[in-house]
Amino acid sequence: MAELATHTEDRDARRFRELTESLGLTTEEALRVFVLAFNRRQGFPFAVRINDAPTADWAPFDSEEEADEFVYRQADRMLDEAW
Repeated sequence: MAELATHTEDRDARRFRELTESLGLTTEEALRVFVLAFNRRQGFPFAVRINDAPTADWAPFDSEEEADEFVYRQADRMLDEAW
């Protein structure tokens, strides 16, 4: 077996552990699911894109905390769609 490793912010790692636990998975199992889905799809198992033009409802975040909350909501939405 090969080992994959990455570094991430402490708060992101904590949130990942909390979410995987709430799903009844270990972090290792969740990462394994991602790797298998990534390989099966031959890319991300969800949409990854950069919008090149702001839309009418686009506005910058007022704080880093607001941006973090947005990212977590989007991650939750993507996980829900994937399952």
